[in-house]
Amino acid sequence: MRHGAVPFILMVFNFSGTMRPESAQFLQSLASDVAKVCRVENGGATGLWVNITGGPLFKPSGQDAYPAFWIRDLALSVESGLFTLSELCHALVLIASTQTAVPLRFPNGSVVPQNAIADHILFDGTPIFFPGTFNPGDQGGVWGVQPPFDNAFFFILLAAHAVLGLGHAHLLSEPIAGVPLLDRLETAFFSVPTDAKTELVFCTDPDRGVNFGFMDAVCQTGLLLFASLLRARAARALREMAALAGDTSRSFAYQCLSEEIETRLGPVFQQADGGLRASTGRSGQPDLWGTAYAVHYGLLDGERETAAAQFVARSCLLEGAAWKGQIRHVPPRQDFSEQSAWESTVVPMPVGTYQNGAFWAVPSGWVCDAIARVDGKAAQTLAEELIAHFMEEDFRRDPPQGAPWQCVHPPDYRKEGPYLAGVMAPLGAFRRMGWIEPFLSPAS
Repeated sequence: MRHGAVPFILMVFNFSGTMRPESAQFLQSLASDVAKVCRVENGGATGLWVNITGGPLFKPSGQDAYPAFWIRDLALSVESGLFTLSELCHALVLIASTQTAVPLRFPNGSVVPQNAIADHILFDGTPIFFPGTFNPGDQGGVWGVQPPFDNAFFFILLAAHAVLGLGHAHLLSEPIAGVPLLDRLETAFFSVPTDAKTELVFCTDPDRGVNFGFMDAVCQTGLLLFASLLRARAARALREMAALAGDTSRSFAYQCLSEEIETRLGPVFQQADGGLRASTGRSGQPDLWGTAYAVHYGLLDGERETAAAQFVARSCLLEGAAWKGQIRHVPPRQDFSEQSAWESTVVPMPVGTYQNGAFWAVPSGWVCDAIARVDGKAAQTLAEELIAHFMEEDFRRDPPQGAPWQCVHPPDYRKEGPYLAGVMAPLGAFRRMGWIEPFLSPAS
């Protein structure tokens, strides 16, 4: 079911479900406390880094393993409603001000195109365009010839939340380093390489970039699913923001573009079993996260959406893709081999760890939404399993570490908690689904 001209931010679904009040209250309380330990005030320190950017920033984890501000993690978290306008505005200005004015080239052959958006930004304001490093002089290499493709679109979605979701249209005309925000969003959008025939994000081995940051250790080539899903949503957002700015011709152009992308998604990526594969080239295993994301945000039409939802339900309820309410990237039966979920990874990862078969909470809300379209009770059960796990391993019981973890695997693999997007993304999805009563966003 494609939602077309339905407002970008305000779509709310309710598939015969709700969440127990005590579970909803716990989830919101946990999210609020995770935000507190991930927040780094101006002048505050995390590890060896001091925040001198002029405002608060959020690191991905309450620990110091990720001592920087990651664009995608905040963008995946804002639908929780727990971030103030001033926090978002500071982040937007910082992201925009570090957008590349000219292409950058590194000795290892990696290239940052003009108008690209950073992967993460150090607390001194230095942009880092590639994963795997905090050293501005040593970027790229095995982590990509081009920067990750998702951050440009997450920048746009972050701006859309402030402009459309919180109602601050004036931000679009605000100049940042002399360039209005809306213009910066547009140039970021077109900094990502696409296939001219399909408008889908595309790369080959000689110019490889990361499809989606939560798969940045996976080598994927060809037409790329998750980055293309984000491009479709970003085009929708730009359509509405251009209309709000009074630019009807630009708004219409983005409407046509978003419809073109969405028309291509199913025919290019959908398998016979309903799942969407991660790419058409290397590591083209079915992407359970991407399939659920496409359903949650209404990026597929009619029968294709139904087939995708059924694929998600089968994978999680019958085939072992969910554990304690958390979700694998690839359904186990469709792993590339017994040694790896994916065909090709940047660095060796034992199966069952990190992005190679561990279970993550980030996509749990999207997955519950997809399952709810098939079996509402099963979706609610999965959500309650997630919350029960959060309660059982709550980081507040034995700080500083604990749930929500970045990822987990039975019996005792646990990585990097408390993890911001691990609780914020599900909370945001449950709110959009109507499972949790709306609450007012924090005052600015």
